[in-house]
Amino acid sequence: MLVVDIITLWRAYIICDRNKVILFLPCLTFLTSLGFSFATVVCLEKHGADPVTGLSYGAQACVWAEPIAWASSLLTNILSTLAIAFCIWRLRVFIKQALGFYSPRTRAQRVLTILVESGLIYCETYIF
Repeated sequence: MLVVDIITLWRAYIICDRNKVILFLPCLTFLTSLGFSFATVVCLEKHGADPVTGLSYGAQACVWAEPIAWASSLLTNILSTLAIAFCIWRLRVFIKQALGFYSPRTRAQRVLTILVESGLIYCETYIF
């Protein structure tokens, strides 16, 4: 989960031309996911897990740590994918204004579209 988040953030960072302002919120949700993932591991080590659900026993914070980590990870991927889509849209507008003619069938444009589509598909499979 965390490795995919890092890859998605890196992809957004590169495509958005290393714009740290656009990626502030996805990075914040990633750090939240990372913190709650560590909390889940600590809770599981300290209290054990329910054999049926796999959730940690213990305090209410332990019970909610894993769902919050998963939700934060999903939000990280959604926000990163939206940042990628925004930067690609902004690039398309710039190219159209600069050239006056714009063909969405270029190879580079198809690759960028695949990046957005794969991010959306990943988020969809994450939800279900």
